[in-house]
Amino acid sequence: MTVSTCARRDAAILPWAAATALLALCGSASGQATFTRIQSLDEANRWTRVTGISSDGMTVVGRSMTDKGTFEGFLWTNQLGAQGVGSLLHNTSAAEAISGDGKVVVGSSGRHSFQRTEAFRWTQAEQIESLGIGSSMSTAYGASHDGSVIVGQYDEFPERAFRITPSGMTDLGDLGGGRASARDVSHDGETAVGWSEVNFDRTEAFVWTPEAGMKGLGTLGGSASWAWAVSCDGGTAVGSSRVDNAFEDGHAFMWNQTDGMVDLGAMDDLFSVAWDVSEGGNVVVGEAYSAPFGPTRAFIWDRQNGMVDLNEYAKDVLKLSIDGWQLQSAKAVSDDGLFIAGDGLSPEGEYAGWVIQVPSPGTLVVMGAAMVMMRRRR
Repeated sequence: MTVSTCARRDAAILPWAAATALLALCGSASGQATFTRIQSLDEANRWTRVTGISSDGMTVVGRSMTDKGTFEGFLWTNQLGAQGVGSLLHNTSAAEAISGDGKVVVGSSGRHSFQRTEAFRWTQAEQIESLGIGSSMSTAYGASHDGSVIVGQYDEFPERAFRITPSGMTDLGDLGGGRASARDVSHDGETAVGWSEVNFDRTEAFVWTPEAGMKGLGTLGGSASWAWAVSCDGGTAVGSSRVDNAFEDGHAFMWNQTDGMVDLGAMDDLFSVAWDVSEGGNVVVGEAYSAPFGPTRAFIWDRQNGMVDLNEYAKDVLKLSIDGWQLQSAKAVSDDGLFIAGDGLSPEGEYAGWVIQVPSPGTLVVMGAAMVMMRRRR
């Protein structure tokens, strides 16, 4: 009997004792969950921030403090540790995304305070190189599976969304308000998502394809929405939207062609944002406020269990040793939903990146059932 089969049959009626036994059985069959701190570029100052993950979950990117007191984009693997990508301007850079195959890193180099950033592409062979956009402000935010298609934004006031292919750069247009930013692209490079102004008082998340152009996705009732990621297959977009015109009432959303924009809710009915989504929209990760002005909490969402605090899930269900950690934001998820990367406060009070590996797809359903039972006991 597979994990998923036993989970489907028993999740609705599973008593606590049976849930515990089943978790033990599934854990032994599928391996144990793991929690790994991401190494920084400077061990004297271990500040790291995560922005993306490869399709297989083996490589994570972000930015880290260096021994020079600057920030530098990095890529990290558990085997090789952290490697800096270098810089083009002002000795600073930020890696914003990695291609699905883990071979191409994109981002920006420079400081916004100096009014100059330059979008870059990095590979192990060619190292860091400018995308040559020719704007004083540009950032690459997403790359296709092989890195041949890159999306992002250039210029400022108004920002403009771009898509670069081997044939050259294309401005993706806007929804009528002049400003737009592309934030992610599907594995085949054909579907981009982001946000665009519709007019001076409204912003909408968008999906863009070469055939249909830019399509606004609407909102959850407020005046603004933003799409931050698209699934590798291009069918699901995630982000955040105001549910009315109060900033703190924004909720994470998931959008697809069939269901439209779906409200994923928020912990304690406060603000939440979805940062990434796995293949087919099966797993969504992000962050949610636990108090109006308090720290955020990382969350994981799936169709069976809804939005779950990743801190509780990691400790109480996955049985990971994360005492003292505050998992504040889940920034990226692998295509199969088994690797989740994010950042938060370490037990030493340092802002640090981390990766959680979940044993197998079936354990999400089984462990979710256990989580529900644990909540009922409290």
